[in-house]
Amino acid sequence: IGGVTQSFASGGSGSNISSDPATTDNTGLGLTGFPAQGTANKTAGISFTVSTIGYQDISISFDLRHSNTGPGDFQLQSCTNTAAATPVWTDVAAVTTVAGDNWYPRSFDLSAADSLENKPNAGFRVVSKFAGSTNAYNAATSTSAYSGGGTWRFDMLTVRGTSTFTGDVTPPVVNLVKVTSATTSFIKFSEALLSSSVTTLANYAFTPANAVTAATLSASGDTVFLTHGPLTNGQAYALNISGVKDAAGNTMTAANFNVLHNGSVPQLVITEIAHSPNDIEFIEVYNAGTTTVNLNGLKWTDGSTGNFPNMTLAAGANILFATSTATAASLMGGTYYLINNGLGSSTDQLVIRNTLDQVIDSVEYFVGTNGWPAAPTGVYGYSFELTNAAANNNLGSNWTVPANTISSASGTIRATPGAYPAPPVGPGTATVSFVGTKANVNENGVQVSVVANLIGGGASASSIDLELIPMGTATNGTDFTLPALMKFNWAANATNVNDTIRIDITNDALAENAEYFILRMANPVNISTPAAGSNNFTVFIQDDDMLAPAASQNVVLNYLTSLSNGAAGGNSAEIVAHDPLTQRLYIANSIGAKIDIVNFSNPSAPVVIYAIPVTAYGNINSLTVRNGIVAAAIENATPELPGKVVFLDSNGVFISQVNVGAMPDMITFNHAGTKVLTANEGQPNTAYTVDPEGSVSIVDISGGVAGVTQSNVTTASFTSYNSQVTALRTAGVRIFGPNATVAQDMEPEYITISADDQTAWVTCQENNAIATINLATSTVTSIKPLGTKDHMLTNNALDANDQGGVIQIANWPVKGLYMPDAVSSYTVAGTTYLVTANEGDSREYDGYAEVKRLSDASYTLDPTAFPYPEVIKANLGRLNITTASGDTDNDGDFDEIHAYGGRSISIWNANTGALVWDSGDDMEVMLSKHPVFSAIFNASNANNTLKNRSDDKGPEPEGVTVATINNKVYAFIALERMGGCMVYDITNPSAPVFTDYKNTRSIASYSGDQGAEGIIYISAANSPTGVPIVILANEVSSTLSIFGVQDNTPLGTQVSNIEAVNVNNQNKIIWNSATEKAGDVHEVERSLDGISFSKLAMVKGNGIASAYTYWDKQPKTGWNYYRLKLIRTDNEISYSKVVKAFQDSDQSF
Repeated sequence: IGGVTQSFASGGSGSNISSDPATTDNTGLGLTGFPAQGTANKTAGISFTVSTIGYQDISISFDLRHSNTGPGDFQLQSCTNTAAATPVWTDVAAVTTVAGDNWYPRSFDLSAADSLENKPNAGFRVVSKFAGSTNAYNAATSTSAYSGGGTWRFDMLTVRGTSTFTGDVTPPVVNLVKVTSATTSFIKFSEALLSSSVTTLANYAFTPANAVTAATLSASGDTVFLTHGPLTNGQAYALNISGVKDAAGNTMTAANFNVLHNGSVPQLVITEIAHSPNDIEFIEVYNAGTTTVNLNGLKWTDGSTGNFPNMTLAAGANILFATSTATAASLMGGTYYLINNGLGSSTDQLVIRNTLDQVIDSVEYFVGTNGWPAAPTGVYGYSFELTNAAANNNLGSNWTVPANTISSASGTIRATPGAYPAPPVGPGTATVSFVGTKANVNENGVQVSVVANLIGGGASASSIDLELIPMGTATNGTDFTLPALMKFNWAANATNVNDTIRIDITNDALAENAEYFILRMANPVNISTPAAGSNNFTVFIQDDDMLAPAASQNVVLNYLTSLSNGAAGGNSAEIVAHDPLTQRLYIANSIGAKIDIVNFSNPSAPVVIYAIPVTAYGNINSLTVRNGIVAAAIENATPELPGKVVFLDSNGVFISQVNVGAMPDMITFNHAGTKVLTANEGQPNTAYTVDPEGSVSIVDISGGVAGVTQSNVTTASFTSYNSQVTALRTAGVRIFGPNATVAQDMEPEYITISADDQTAWVTCQENNAIATINLATSTVTSIKPLGTKDHMLTNNALDANDQGGVIQIANWPVKGLYMPDAVSSYTVAGTTYLVTANEGDSREYDGYAEVKRLSDASYTLDPTAFPYPEVIKANLGRLNITTASGDTDNDGDFDEIHAYGGRSISIWNANTGALVWDSGDDMEVMLSKHPVFSAIFNASNANNTLKNRSDDKGPEPEGVTVATINNKVYAFIALERMGGCMVYDITNPSAPVFTDYKNTRSIASYSGDQGAEGIIYISAANSPTGVPIVILANEVSSTLSIFGVQDNTPLGTQVSNIEAVNVNNQNKIIWNSATEKAGDVHEVERSLDGISFSKLAMVKGNGIASAYTYWDKQPKTGWNYYRLKLIRTDNEISYSKVVKAFQDSDQSF
């Protein structure tokens, strides 16, 4: 700083060197270019910032060498916050060197400076100073003359502190055991180790026995390198490790670790690949060698992942792998082993490696390009088969689609899983199949063609009827007209011959969703009827009269900017909170394990000031802020244990903390600022062996957060409902976790609080319910089920398939579980209403998973409720459904199909739990018709793939916040997958109006703002510009999307300018109206915290644009905040921006 330049210059020679233990590196940080004689005192030198959070008794040390002509005097300075707009530096110590050209160790004890402790941005400077009380610099050596070209050289600069945490009493644990060769391995520990305990060979024992001959410690001190006897390929070993101590002498708990080595490179060849549809994806691997191969330890990498089973594979034998083993076995026969990732539908890379990561075989396949075969038509699925195991299996010309067919429940499959080479195809019974499985036709199309293909016709002619299945939504004679002759015909000996039946389509004038009818073959003559799973053909009719909901644009979102709080992948922005007192934003950065603090004084150009690490507390889930106090919801490092609420000041400095329930997810202040509530989700561990109770914690902070203790925390628990499990299930509350009580199964997600702070409503997403809490008694008073959304009803359609590339929003016999995430509330005529964002979520753990594809063979549909189950599975097979509900009569099959989420927002009566209104299929219809975003309709937040989320939860409304603007109530909704914000006018709870939609992701490439989670509304009164603002927190892209809210129904009075200034111990408020009407009123309001305002005076408007002045003759000491409450003659209200003026305590400005 101060104009000096730096370089890594030689630090000395011989014995004249610094204390750096790296004696071969004698460089130091060299400075030169000091100020001219008699100028710039205490400005030139070095400056550095360090977080002292978690430390006290700070000290500083460094080695410093002055050149003979360099400054001989220096000043050590400190600063409590270098991130401040104008950092304040305090002189700590002044030092005069003895002589130049010598290294001197310098140390400074700052333990008395409590203000430097526990600071995120403590700063220190070492700067040149004038000698004594003079106005001149002295040279370091008295016989030399001072020169700005003289030098300083620094080394070993160290800031120390005493940890405020307890000493090390934690024994070391093993993080990783890895074999690096047949005779060498390493063990990575959690911390540095005691060398003498590492080299004791008895601390390491293999089972089966294998001698450990050497154990050495790494230079980093936390890794042990073992040398041992050769490990047998594929042999599973247990390595027992015990007796190892950390540097503090803590002894580890003895533990066993599975060790597996397979360094062989056998002649395994990938010989068959089926890449789609997903339920028959499989890979065949063939042993082309002459000896049996031990497969244990081999693995799939790159395009798919998974381990080979612990078995041997004989020469000439093969093994099968599939992504859905049970379904593949059911449809095609054979035994399959699991691979974890789906195979790409157009290309993918499949790699087999050993435990040393050496490649055994690798194939990059394509579909119809780069010389690879094209996909055949008229089949449910197919594979690529390698023609010769000795050929290069990366050449597409060496692969073919086998002629062999499998008649499965889902349709014809051309593949030979488990048979290599492929068996020859001989003559057989004539078979017929539809060419394709679906047709998509516009309503204004004249006809649709249905084509059937015959293979292997015999000596006689063949025929089969085409008939209508009675389960579609389109009507014969109204939407389409079947021909009089519905029969396919083929001449004798026909093979691979098509016949076509054409059906007329009717163009009506009705605005409708996509409609469909379904056909099948029957009454065969000299032919075999297709298997039930492939004997259906669906025709979709796309309506040309259906329009998207028109946006009223009573309010409009105007995009201001996006802010990144760090590179995506290493950071996240899931929740954002705004503090009007400091005009700062606070971002919960869970991936980065920190809270990012943002200067929001200019919403069009916000700046990240600094970040507060949270690892010392745990893992951050959420945060909120009020009156300069940040409250963070912190999850325990062991998530099933109690979490915390950590209170920080506006600079991120720790104030206090209390324990709350397990996995606090959402956190909020009540309206009075006297309580903080957390929704403790209490999810189970992945094995589902530990399932903590869900709850809501209520922290009383009425006495301030500095003195808050555990006695201030009460818990609203669900334990009193444990005995009511049967009644709750009968009512429709989803209680289904393995062996879980009601309290364990309930998973509170999000909280909204009544205007009078007496009641809280909590969404319990996985339970599809809302709980009500009495805040006076901290008790759960009710659990209300939300029921299901019938997608067969008008305006409740959905796009339920991610395949095909065509948007098909249609009614299907599916019921959606609302399963809301966020909830907000508002009151109309004394009745409180809840607004929910119906995202949907499943329980999907290693120990228990409720989700399946509807096509799964184990998901059996009730034959009475679904007389054509194969048709349902053929059309909706990709849809994710739950197995935890839908079997209404408990007979083992499913009477209702339950999917996740409502793909909507809903409004509920808070008192009765009754559904007042639901947005139906508005969101998907609007997105399907959008002039820009229809191109990536239902894309995920991880790609720009059309319809990618149609098989799951569609656009996934995640966040919602409610705001009143000019006496109208608006809901702002964040869409997690599609992104962006939808706006509804919900002033009339039974008849909301779509208002606007804005999205800041890119469709040209996968970029922009992705993964909207949290959403906040900043009122005009709290906005730094006086304009309301909406901010989306985008978790995936780690960005904020910032919008100004434009009200297109302005009041009669509009303020163009307002300011406040202190004049002679009085505050003068000046404003100008741009427009106003006769009878309009200006109320001047004052606040001492910028949050809570009270009426100061009323000024009648002039009825025309005018300038106004009001004097506050008795301002309070300190900052006084002012705003105008603008009331027009029809009683509609708006507010100006907030301004402020300062009154000194001594009554002088």
